This record gives sequence, C-alpha cells and structure tokens, in this order.
Amino acid sequence: MPTFSIPVTYQIRVPRNPYSRIRRHLTADVAASAFDTSGRLRQLGRCILDTGCSTTVMSATGARLLDIPFPTDDPQELTLNTANGAVRSTVYDGELKLQFDACPGHTFRLFCLFSENHMPAAPILLGLHDLIEVFRVTFDGTRSPGSELGRVTFATHP
Repeated sequence: MPTFSIPVTYQIRVPRNPYSRIRRHLTADVAASAFDTSGRLRQLGRCILDTGCSTTVMSATGARLLDIPFPTDDPQELTLNTANGAVRSTVYDGELKLQFDACPGHTFRLFCLFSENHMPAAPILLGLHDLIEVFRVTFDGTRSPGSELGRVTFATHP
C-alpha cells in the first residue's frame, strides 16, 4: 500500500485586516509530475494540499504549456469560491495522472478542473474530495525537526 508523508510548514504574515489575529499561514505541499500526451512525465513543481478546495484545480494554460491532456470540447462556466472571493471561470472537467516525488513509481489519477482563470505559474491545488477518494489523509500535529507543525500522511485505501 503506497504511503508518503509531507511536513506542514508555515509563514508568518501580517494580516490585511487589522482586526484579524491569524498571522501564521500553514501550508502542506508536495512535488509532483504529470503525464503529458506522449506519456512522458512533466515536472509540475509544488502542489498544495488545499482542504478548503473540494476539487483539484490546475491552470488550463499551464496544462497546455506542459502538454498535459484534458478535454476541451465541453467547457463549463462556473463561479468558483476561492480564498480571494467568488471568481467566474471557464473550466474543463478532466483528470490528472500524477506521480508524487515522495512516492516514486506509483501513478495516481485525480479528477481535476482545468481553469482558464488559474494563473499558469500558480501551483496545482489538491482538492480534498479527490484526495480522499484515492488516499486516507491523516493530519498529525506531532512536532519534529523539519516539521514544526506536524505532518500529513497519504496512504492508499486497501
């Protein structure tokens, strides 16, 4: 059963809202590659685990630049609720075939919305709905060197 673990990291940010008390910004990200139309692995860089995102999202422009296949015959106009508010976007419903650097040799299929409004250089957002269909995701707040706020473990379902 393929399993891998990534640290939860944080940055201290000054909030835009002077009444906000949240200053620590938590992140759990993992490097991944996706298969292109020729079957070669293309490095995607960091993918961010976004527990507030229900579906995995990738830039449609970024996918085109990397030759990542996705269906373009049935675009949908959706309002996506993002951390920056509601954004109207053209999206294509498809899937990504990924290999995570932390789990070499194993390929995972995640459903994905390829968004025309997602910036090409923006990291892929790994949505919770897709992940829990493929993985059992466990958050462990035990502190250790290199993971001061704990770790997130991904284990495939038996």
